[in-house]
Formats: sequence, structure tokens, C-alpha cells
Amino acid sequence: MRQRLVLLLAALFLVAAESPAPSSAPVPTQQAVPSLGWIHGDWHGSIRIFGRAGEARLAASPVLRGSATAFAWRVEVPAAGGKPAFIFEARGTYIVATDGKVRGQWSDSQGHLHPLAGKVSGSSMIVTWGEPATEIGQSSYRIEADGSLLISDSGLVKGAIQPFSEASLSRR
Repeated sequence: MRQRLVLLLAALFLVAAESPAPSSAPVPTQQAVPSLGWIHGDWHGSIRIFGRAGEARLAASPVLRGSATAFAWRVEVPAAGGKPAFIFEARGTYIVATDGKVRGQWSDSQGHLHPLAGKVSGSSMIVTWGEPATEIGQSSYRIEADGSLLISDSGLVKGAIQPFSEASLSRR
């Protein structure tokens, strides 16, 4: 029994002696990789779209093992002034590269399928969507000082960028 204890202690001593000493070299710091983590969550609020008031919801979540962010967007506008109610839904997938460039795809309930290209910086993102053969627009997402999410959309109409919606959402 005593011989086993001596062998065990000797083995532990050898393992400890062969272990490298802790390094005193500084550990390199990593720069933060741009992401869309700041927008993940469920957002609800008001929207003004094509001059009409409505309600907007955005669910943004990590997908594809965290390599992308999925948007589920829904806008409901009630009937008003002789104009019918309408509902608009869309899905987007956004992939952010280490340099902050964004690429992705957008599809919506109006039958559009748009490529996405943009840039994320801190807690904001600007994305250009569409193609010259169909339509081209730009969407801007940014967190305001009060924590709300401001989303604005513009489209190219007759050679000029025209805003068509602005939403102010709160995280739920």
C-alpha cells in the first residue's frame, strides 16, 4: 500500500515538473467583431408608411448557428379615409462579415425577392436592397439614445431617393 502511494506521488511530481510555467507574456486583446446582436429581440411600435399610420413588429434572432440574423417583419395598417387596410410581411437574412459588411436576402408578401448589401457599425446598419431591373431602396436601422429602434426606408423613384416609411419600435 505504501509503495503504491509513493509511486502515485512520484507520478504526480513528474507531471507537475513537466508542466510549463505560466507565461507572463501579455494576452493579445481581440477587437470586437461587428454583429447584429444589438437588434436581436422582439420589437413593437408605430410606423408611418406611404403617409398612413400603422403598427409594426420586428423579430430579430440569430440563425444558422449564430452566423446570421433573421428578421421577421410585419406591418398592419388599418382602413382609413376610404383606403383599405393592408398587411405587409417580410423575411430577411443578414450575414455580417468581420469588416462589418452585410449581405443577405429579403423576401416579402408582395412577391419581392431582393439581394441585400450594406454595412453595420456599432448599433446601426444601413442596407441597400434590390436591383436596377426591379427596384432599388435603402433601409436604415439604428438604436436611439432612449433605447428605441428607428427604422427608415427609402426607394428610388424616377431617379430620386424618396422616403416611404419610418418606424419607431420598443423592445418587448
